[in-house]
Amino acid sequence: GNIHLTTSELLLEDGGLVSSSTLSDGNAGDLLIRATDSVVLQQLAPVVLPLLPSLLANVSIGGNGSAGDLTIETGRLVMQQSLGIFSGTGLFTVPFGGPAGDITIVATDSIDLFSGSSRPSQRSVIDLSSFSAAAAGSLNLTTPLLSIREGANISGATLNAGAGGAIQIEASEIVILGRDAGELGLVSGIFSISGDFGPTVTTIPFT
Repeated sequence: GNIHLTTSELLLEDGGLVSSSTLSDGNAGDLLIRATDSVVLQQLAPVVLPLLPSLLANVSIGGNGSAGDLTIETGRLVMQQSLGIFSGTGLFTVPFGGPAGDITIVATDSIDLFSGSSRPSQRSVIDLSSFSAAAAGSLNLTTPLLSIREGANISGATLNAGAGGAIQIEASEIVILGRDAGELGLVSGIFSISGDFGPTVTTIPFT
């Protein structure tokens, strides 16, 4: 079924997880978060497998069911050393899944993605990926200020026959700055990674 969360502040910390996903031919529900002040995802403690970092996710893995849509309506969205927000179909090790859901984020104040960690599992990302023959979802992001720092990123990727996710950003100001603290020094950015079918990235002035 659907998940609807209404609050003033939502905090996911050190492995906190909210997910509406499917591992079968049945469809997953939608995930709607309305937090008037803020949504914060942060991973302050080291990630120890098999535990996951803080995560909002809607995915379809292994079956033909569709993943639900993920919608966030808030004042501020802050992601600090958190794996972050993910919509996808299949996994690298399980290249099967139904259509992924869309991600819609409206933040009336700002969106701040910050990594800084040397651990890849603690990079802050918003990701739409297809590891299967099904299509990834699309991202629609609206905010006055988007800040992507210290190795954080927004990406749409296809690593199989499915179409990668389209990214549309509407913002007055976009700041992309720095690298993470790892040996590779992974850069901050907005990325389109394509196999057979390329996702698109569109930026629109915020009004």
